[in-house]
Parts: sequence; structure tokens; C-alpha cells
Amino acid sequence: MTDHDVDAARAAPVSTPLLATLAGIALLVLAAIAAPLLLPPQPLPLLIAAGAGFGLVLWIVALLVALRGASMGWRAGAALVLAATGAGAGLVANGQFQSRARADASSFADVEPAPDGTLRFPGDAAGRGPISRRFAAVAAAETAARQRYGEGFSRLGAAALNSPYLLTQDPRAIGNCAAFVALRSDTEKAGATQAAERQALRQAIAEARLAESAKQGIATMAGTDGADPRQANRLAMLDATHQLCLLLARRGWYNLGGLFGFRAPADDAAFRKIQGTRQQLAAEAEQLNRSERNRMLEGREAVRDALSQSVFVSQ
Repeated sequence: MTDHDVDAARAAPVSTPLLATLAGIALLVLAAIAAPLLLPPQPLPLLIAAGAGFGLVLWIVALLVALRGASMGWRAGAALVLAATGAGAGLVANGQFQSRARADASSFADVEPAPDGTLRFPGDAAGRGPISRRFAAVAAAETAARQRYGEGFSRLGAAALNSPYLLTQDPRAIGNCAAFVALRSDTEKAGATQAAERQALRQAIAEARLAESAKQGIATMAGTDGADPRQANRLAMLDATHQLCLLLARRGWYNLGGLFGFRAPADDAAFRKIQGTRQQLAAEAEQLNRSERNRMLEGREAVRDALSQSVFVSQ
């Protein structure tokens, strides 16, 4: 036997355990990369424990396949290395989970509210993750509801109900008062769609792998704590407008210098009460829009602050 053969024989028991250990490390790295793609978000302690446990499982496999002839030092060292690598893989997977969640939450940090309280989303918001997708759906439902509401009022000629001159020129608003009831029904259905989208958003927020401060900021922006007061305001305005339509449809009024005059005092009193309610609701709608904008800004700052923290902040 040559010296070269002797050296090769001595190297074999060392290289085989080393290769087995390196193969186990490679598998743990792959698991850390694949876990966020295949599994839902998991708590950090569970990821670390699962990673370390997987490392020990790989060590047992290596022990049966390649470490049986290795020294006790190699066996113990391989166990320690694989368990530690597995725990590190859990940390890496946690970072991956949080990075994905942060990309999702970044839509909320990038939102720009308009003066009327509506949302200006980033163009790719729906593709950033489940929360962004749900929030975009909520915003779309709100936009659609607002448009149908405004278009419905315009289509029915509701603006003419504020002026006897306009109503004389365009009497369609009092020609079909039941249309306001139909518009109310449509508005209620739109509200139900919004409520369903908000419920889905609440679920997505609860499942997000984010710090509680980020979740709270997102919930603040989403307005998930109860019904949308703007919906209640719209329904109340439709009720009051329907009452006004019924009153004016009786045609007990006349043009009094550009204002509504009434032949019957009871009609005049009813008109003043209804119009007072409608003016109050219109002022309330403006206040709700301002509050909506302020809420968006408050929640956005909370999300931005949360996203500035380390991905390894405890959840």
C-alpha cells in the first residue's frame, strides 16, 4: 500500500461526516427559504423550535447513514451544528415572513388620502399581499357606493328640491318619489358589500405576521371597528329627501321670491323641519369626510413607525 492510499483511507472517515453535515445545513437553508412560500405565517418561537427540531432529525438521518463510523466528537459536533443551524433557519424564515408582511403593509404607509377622505392607493397595492388586496377591495366598494349614491341623486334631479324655480323647470324629482326608496335600497346593498369586505379585512389583519402597533395602525386606517358612519349618513339623507319629495309632490307650494312658500302652515312647518334635517346631515357628511382623512393620516403614521422597526421585533 502506498502512502497516498494510506492518506486517502484516513481522510474518508472525516470527509463523509463533513459532507453529511454540510448536506444537512444545505437542506435547512432550503427549508428556511421555502417555508414562507409554502406555509402560513408562524410565531417566532415555533419557527426556532421547529428549525432546531428539523436539524436534529437530519442529524439522526446522518447518524444512521454516514456518522456511524465517526468519532463521538464528530457526532456531538454535527448534532450541535445542525440544531444551531436549524434554529438560525427559523430566524431566517421569520425574517422572510415579516418581510412579506411588511411589503403588504407598505401599501398603508404609501396611501395618500384625498380631502374628501377617499383613498389614493399605490398602483400595485392589490398585488402586495392579502391585507393590501382586502383594503383595496374595501376602498373600491366605498368608491362604487359613493358614485352610485351621487349619480342616483343627480339622475333623480334631487338638486331641484332646493329651489321652486328649478323644480318648476325640472319636476322629475317629484314625479317619482318611490325612486328615492329604490336608491336607498341600492345604497343598503352597497353597504352590505362594504361590510363583507371589511369583515374579510379584519380577518386578514388578525392573521398578518406584523407587530401589534402595525396592526392597530392598519385597523385605524381601515375603520374596522363598527359600521361606516358615512353609510348611515347617506341612508338618513335619502330618508329625509324622500319625505321632502312626498311633501313637494302634493304641490301645495309656490315660488316666494326664489324660496318655497306654502299655502298650509303645516306644510311650511314640515318643510322647515325636513330641510333643517337635510342641512344638518350635509354638514355631518362634510365632518365625516374630514374625520376620515384625519383617521387615515393617524393610522398611516402608526404603520410607518411600526415598519421602521427591526423585522426581528417580538410578535
